[in-house]
Amino acid sequence: MPLATLDDAGAVLPAVARAVGAGAVDGPAARDAVAAHLRPLRLLLVLDNLEHLLDAAADVAELVRACPDLSVLVTSRAPLRVGGEVEHRVEPLALPGATASPGEVLASPAVTLFCERARDVVPGFTVERDDARTVADVCAALAGIPLALELAAARVRVLSPRDLLTRLDEALSGGRRDLPERQRTMQATLDWSIGLLDDPARRLFRRLAVFAGGWTLPVLEAVEGPAVLPVLEALVEQSLVRVEHTGDGARFSMLEPTRQHARRLLGEDERARVAAAHAAAHLALAEEAYVGYQRDAQVGWLRRVEREHADLLAAVDSSCAAGDGETAGRLVWAMWLFWWMHGHLAVGRRACEAVLDVPGLTDRVRVRVDLALGAMLFAQGEHEHAEEVWQRAHRLAEAGGDDEALAHTTAGTGITALARGDAATAVARLRTALPLAAALPAASDGPWLQALGHVWTGTALTALGGPDAPRRAREHFEAGLALARARGDRLTTFVALYNLAQAEAPRDPLAARRHLREGTALSAQVGDLANLSHFLDALVVLGAGAHEPVAGEDAQRLATALGAARAARETVGADVYGFYLRDDAQLAAARERLREALGEDRFAAAVTAGRALPVADVVRLATGEGEPDRATDAGEPDRAPGAGEPDRAPGAGLTARAAPATAPS
Repeated sequence: MPLATLDDAGAVLPAVARAVGAGAVDGPAARDAVAAHLRPLRLLLVLDNLEHLLDAAADVAELVRACPDLSVLVTSRAPLRVGGEVEHRVEPLALPGATASPGEVLASPAVTLFCERARDVVPGFTVERDDARTVADVCAALAGIPLALELAAARVRVLSPRDLLTRLDEALSGGRRDLPERQRTMQATLDWSIGLLDDPARRLFRRLAVFAGGWTLPVLEAVEGPAVLPVLEALVEQSLVRVEHTGDGARFSMLEPTRQHARRLLGEDERARVAAAHAAAHLALAEEAYVGYQRDAQVGWLRRVEREHADLLAAVDSSCAAGDGETAGRLVWAMWLFWWMHGHLAVGRRACEAVLDVPGLTDRVRVRVDLALGAMLFAQGEHEHAEEVWQRAHRLAEAGGDDEALAHTTAGTGITALARGDAATAVARLRTALPLAAALPAASDGPWLQALGHVWTGTALTALGGPDAPRRAREHFEAGLALARARGDRLTTFVALYNLAQAEAPRDPLAARRHLREGTALSAQVGDLANLSHFLDALVVLGAGAHEPVAGEDAQRLATALGAARAARETVGADVYGFYLRDDAQLAAARERLREALGEDRFAAAVTAGRALPVADVVRLATGEGEPDRATDAGEPDRAPGAGEPDRAPGAGLTARAAPATAPS
């Protein structure tokens, strides 16, 4: 029985009495009358929309206790909080995945409902193959909410799917006249729910609109204060906020139509205040994460920041809009290493460029924004442009006596020289950068930059050549690797391993393969697809090189790895690691050997299979599942930072050679 028209909890049982034929009774006698009538019956009683009449919950619970064969099904945005209650949350309809085929799009529950309701108004409505992705985007923008899908689908009588996607607010503004008034528009439905809240809950509801991608309780407490939990719980109970329980704790979010409604309720002055608090909380998170990227908590911090990425970008945008260049600049500096390792290069570049347009940046902030921008440019392959930006930062750091920035810019211009083939300049600059990094405090970027600087110096010496170059390069590689292992830094570890593998390959292919397998596993752990692609290519060159025959399963496996490498690189859109010394001619020759060994059809099929392979399967393919390589000792941690223990360091339990006190010459 529908209860939406009732406005008094005391009227619920009298309404039930009339509905079940127990007579017209009011007041306290209604419960006894209904119980006496229902006690001998086996019955399911459905009470629809009880959320605004929750004071009747005790009467409903007492009725169930008095009638052994009575079951009550209640629909409500909030639980009744009575004994014996079992909650069944009704989730939005499932959406098609981002890479779903047109057939998979049409088979998804959300798109199915959309199409059914569209055919109610346009009987011949069909989704053409070219429109499948657009319809999927419409359903995703509506978060799979059935009412929203039905309201939007009714507009296909006048709008194509492509036009509908750009006019969703209008599409949700009117519905069927035979629906209850509160369900005729999304706004009316949400206003109905908000009307059930008290003032603190309404205030929090509208302020949550600043969160772009969800939040954890600690972050929300940093924005709203420590007393926010009971108010948040009220929003969860009213289904205005969703909660997901993961291994890293509870995470909260709003469906996008709900968040957009909250934004409409948030006034400009209040929005500015809460956006500033949101940015401050995310700056603190980003700066803590930046330190973690360089140490043994690396994987957990990268995983956490990936989840918070949308809000971190929102914090940059809101700070820029408010003219707060200090906060925006510190945010992009804290984010650049995450953008590098997770391949968000275009996003990072745009953020850096936006911050540089904010008037009044201090020199300290500006130089770090330039450092971050240079890193994005370098990773995108714009090495000359990166060098210009880093040289600009170098001049500013030199004028301001900013030693940490000087170490970065000197090393940065060293790797740009290496990338453009000027090995002599690269060696000179990187040798200058090493003592600058070593002189920095332990709490700064110095130790991390020193480890990377050793590896880059070794790479530059290799490129420069000379009779003593292999020995001196190896000393630098091993020094950088030892420093990286001691800190649990996977990034510097796999950069060192790549270079050691290249040095070992001619004389000790087995050692080179061990280095590459470990680096492959570490690349996957940190989610660095660009680096993963380099390691896979190197394994293909090693396995299909001219020094040994390749055929059968080995050829199949290597061709699959080749496809996986290509897919990883395309996902990122750049090679990123422009300081690696790659031999593309060797890779092309290895590819042709595999093609000859397998034949064109089998080779193409293996490459295609590799392109679709999940990362975990790629690692098993490349490392040899069950083989006692060191990579198997470096498993991804089960916990995020703050969950009780740090990430496991690569090579944990192995003895690392101590780094020399001074740089090798």
